[in-house]
Amino acid sequence: MNVHVWILPLWMGRFGDSASGEFLPILLAQGMDAPGMEWLGLFFFIVLPLGMILSIHALITASLVSDALRVLPPEYRAFKQVVVWLLLIPGVSLIGNFFVCPKVSRAYQRYFAGQGRTEHGDCGWGLGLGFAFGFAACWVGPYLLYVSASDVFTAWIRCPLCLCVCAWPTVGLWIAYLVRIGRLRKHVIG
Repeated sequence: MNVHVWILPLWMGRFGDSASGEFLPILLAQGMDAPGMEWLGLFFFIVLPLGMILSIHALITASLVSDALRVLPPEYRAFKQVVVWLLLIPGVSLIGNFFVCPKVSRAYQRYFAGQGRTEHGDCGWGLGLGFAFGFAACWVGPYLLYVSASDVFTAWIRCPLCLCVCAWPTVGLWIAYLVRIGRLRKHVIG
């Protein structure tokens, strides 16, 4: 079955004989016999949603951290705001979080130390570093488990489990870090 033969019926929501009323799941099941069709399902149900989630994550992180850097006087900033936006490049955030998050926290520490205020502690440095490690574990852990799996079934069981174990604490650390930086930003403004 050629791909162009079933794209039009897919667009219409049906396939085959219109009188039979068969819907998309049967089309996908029948289409899996064509070479390369298993990758189509992998792309639409795993890669595309994961890419969208990571893009939204990177956009939120870059905008909030950039805004937090903007309110600091230039002499306390560890780097220019444009460096934070490099986190939007796929793959850069895997390593970039190790530099951006802790350095933003250190910049706030320097600012508050220059003001003679030490009540803010590490300014979210530990949260930022924990988030960076968790984010890296969410990428590297499932990949290593997939590569080391003896069969496909084992890989499809172990990788999502590893991702769930890594992802939930990482999301918690990410939210806590952004809330902490947002509160520090309010202390600088007001």
